[in-house]
Amino acid sequence: MRRYPLHGKRIKNLREHRDRQSTQKEFSHLVGISERKLRMIEAGHDSAPLEVVERMADVLGVPKESILLIPPRPPKTITRSIPSIPKMVDPMIYPRFSEESASATMDPGELLDIGMSSHQVLLEIKGALTKETEGYARELFGIVKSLSREERGPLEPPDGNLQLELRLRLRELLVLLKGNDVWVYTISLHFKFLPESYEPRPFSTRNVCIQGIIAFGTPGENGETSIWVRVDNGHPRVDPGGAL
Repeated sequence: MRRYPLHGKRIKNLREHRDRQSTQKEFSHLVGISERKLRMIEAGHDSAPLEVVERMADVLGVPKESILLIPPRPPKTITRSIPSIPKMVDPMIYPRFSEESASATMDPGELLDIGMSSHQVLLEIKGALTKETEGYARELFGIVKSLSREERGPLEPPDGNLQLELRLRLRELLVLLKGNDVWVYTISLHFKFLPESYEPRPFSTRNVCIQGIIAFGTPGENGETSIWVRVDNGHPRVDPGGAL
């Protein structure tokens, strides 16, 4: 089944400006895909079959062509006329370093999921911290990082009792940080394509490092619940496109 690359940032923007049912959980339910799948699409790390593209466009109320990076090819027709030269799509290059939107969270369960589903967890500080809030931030990041595969190995997740204890402490730390005007922002699923390089390489998911990113910053002046953080994509990726 052919899959189509999607314009993740445009989909995310359209979803967030819907009047209702605009969270990732609600929207993915309407489209009929998993929330994780939606996160990967919006981050620009996954494609989708045409039927999913059409359902997504229908829910967003836009033509499917507006959310595709490469429009679908028209059906072939039999003709006796001289064939025209196919129009080629310029290759799209995703740079090694870029920025992605991290969303504010007060959910300790989300932080646990990020830790346990990531190969590694990274930290970014987006504002000044006091000695007190630095201590809270250091502890929260340390808990999430300790759950990553890099720290605990790939096999056994922590037992249920430990998860409960960590969840309770993460909830306390989230409250303490927010009470001191420090918000916690997350990117739950970022793909770093290996090996690291500054040379463009073809798109491939064979060798990736799944990263979770925790950022600490001040609240948005106008109530924004997301900030931009720098990410390392491992190497520039080339989507060659093709003839239309």
